[in-house]
Amino acid sequence: FSSEQAHAQTAEAVDAPFGVESVPNVHLHDASRYVSNPDGIITPADETEINRIAAELEHDLGVQVAVVALNSIGDKQYRQFATALFEHWGIGQKGKDNGLLILLVLDPAQRSVTFETGYGLEGVLPDATCYRIQQNFMIPALKNGSYSEGMRKGMEAVARHLRSKLAGDAPPDASLDGDEPQALDDNTRSTGIVIGIFVFFGCFIVCLIWHNIRPRACPNCSKRSFKRVQCKIITPPTCNRPGVTLDLWHCFSCGYSKHENRRIPARRAMAASGGRHSDSSSSSYSSSSSSYSSSSSSGRSGGFGGGRSGGGGASSRF
Repeated sequence: FSSEQAHAQTAEAVDAPFGVESVPNVHLHDASRYVSNPDGIITPADETEINRIAAELEHDLGVQVAVVALNSIGDKQYRQFATALFEHWGIGQKGKDNGLLILLVLDPAQRSVTFETGYGLEGVLPDATCYRIQQNFMIPALKNGSYSEGMRKGMEAVARHLRSKLAGDAPPDASLDGDEPQALDDNTRSTGIVIGIFVFFGCFIVCLIWHNIRPRACPNCSKRSFKRVQCKIITPPTCNRPGVTLDLWHCFSCGYSKHENRRIPARRAMAASGGRHSDSSSSSYSSSSSSYSSSSSSGRSGGFGGGRSGGGGASSRF
């Protein structure tokens, strides 16, 4: 082969998308390495620092962290890829499931950073905290093309947070403060979400009631004083068909009255169809993700402890 052909083959090999089984599990061959960096995205200095932090976390807290940086995963969905890779490697201690995978993908179609957590870390590293770490410490550097710096800063923030929660080495939420504006803690955020939900449903109920009781324009005098004054159910709804009511409308301006039939939706049938729709959408997700798991579950190897993914974490595009 000519030198040009050899260079073209090498470039093609580097740019080839990775599958779950083709990502190098460096921890399997060297217990001191936690960074899989086959495309050279992370600099040697930052890789050494991330390996040091990960080794200390495993030694001090028992938490196993794997960091993976790839140019491309092809047309695979990055979140499903992260879950499948986590399960394939078995990140975390078996029985404790205290593992974390930090996955960086640079392919424009899947450009993202994803945290995948094990069941045992969901309490101390919830989805909201994962997202805040990504947004506060990683995304600014990643958007500027400083991929190695972004991954190192993210690993440092994760380590500070885990130590503050599991070892008490730092004040609560100190790991997320840094040079950024102080973020709300998880309890405050949860309270705000609950209040928001109550406000939303309150407004929805008020609008629904107003829609039912508001006066309409009278077909006789055109004044907006035509109100429903009586509602009688003729046929109750069942799971197979809607019901029918007989409504009496009366105009308080001219005295005009009118009876109208109104259909009541078959709520059970709607709920059943909604449930089937939900099941079908989730099954499509499961089937697509199982294509990874089925191929990777055969002979899971183990530099890590055999932990399971809890399906938690967060992803941020940039």
